[in-house]
Amino acid sequence: MIFWVWNEDVDIRLESFLTDHPHLFAYIDLVGHINGLPMKSYLTFMAQRILERHRILKESGSLYLHCDPVADSYLRIILDYVLEIIILEMKLFGFIMISRLP
Repeated sequence: MIFWVWNEDVDIRLESFLTDHPHLFAYIDLVGHINGLPMKSYLTFMAQRILERHRILKESGSLYLHCDPVADSYLRIILDYVLEIIILEMKLFGFIMISRLP
């Protein structure tokens, strides 16, 4: 079992979101105030990995995520944020129809 702790390394990772993804930074910070530092640390860890997967994923690729039910809702919001990034990028390249499986 992994116990998530807040330390300087996690703080540096979260601060890196401040310039590129300010809404994501604000969301994770808010969840941290509500649920404590372990959840804030976990979401920072996962958000960094989800954004990186998005960066390297082909346009036709898929992302599968298995997570703890406690963090499910928080990760869905992070994934929605990443999907919004994808939608904006697709609009920039002229795509007008975006489908998403329920």
